[in-house]
Amino acid sequence: GCLPAIARRSLSQSKRPAMAGKQPKDAFPLLKSAEILQCLNELGIASSEDDLLHPTGLKVQHIYASFNELLLHRKREDMAQPDFEGLQELEFPELHEQSVPMIGFLSACQKLMAIAGVGDFTMSDLIKPEARRVRRSLSAVINLAKYHEDKLPGYMQFSQETDALLNAKASLEEESERLLSARRQAEQRRAEEEPALQQMEAENEQRQVTVRELFNSHTAILNESHALKAKVQETRDA
Repeated sequence: GCLPAIARRSLSQSKRPAMAGKQPKDAFPLLKSAEILQCLNELGIASSEDDLLHPTGLKVQHIYASFNELLLHRKREDMAQPDFEGLQELEFPELHEQSVPMIGFLSACQKLMAIAGVGDFTMSDLIKPEARRVRRSLSAVINLAKYHEDKLPGYMQFSQETDALLNAKASLEEESERLLSARRQAEQRRAEEEPALQQMEAENEQRQVTVRELFNSHTAILNESHALKAKVQETRDA
């Protein structure tokens, strides 16, 4: 990981209030140029020692924009998007089309620096950077990046567990929907078949009535036949 010697300080520690009457001590270690360059290169932010010793506005803006995207997930073009609707309310909006994006970028950088523990970041740090303040600001955001790096494994595990639970929930919901759909289809088929079933039941009941009538008729004929046979036998015997 980037610079293992960087102190593991939490964000809450980086926001400790200043003591009255005293210049507050930074809650992050002040890194050497070599350490800063090593970390910048590991993060894919191409920089040289000259960029730190003789910083330019263009270079430091690129570096701070990279940290904003890395840590706050905000791209430079999003941070610098001017409010054209608001510009129209100005007397000469065309004069502000360049300054408004820079103000938006400054606001994003100040938010990042405040989180990292630097509360005095100004426009001068973007357009007329001083080597001493650049070193301090980069030490702060690198320390913040290291803190994020330390927390990343736990976050990744939590994220994976969350994804697994969401996938399981989605599977259960899909299975539940499949069963409900099958039930609705079965109920629909039953509703569609109900008239035919009722017809079959009615026909079956009618057949049962007919069978009973035939059975009763057959029994009556059989009894009558037995009675005739008995009379014939009595006549013969007489």
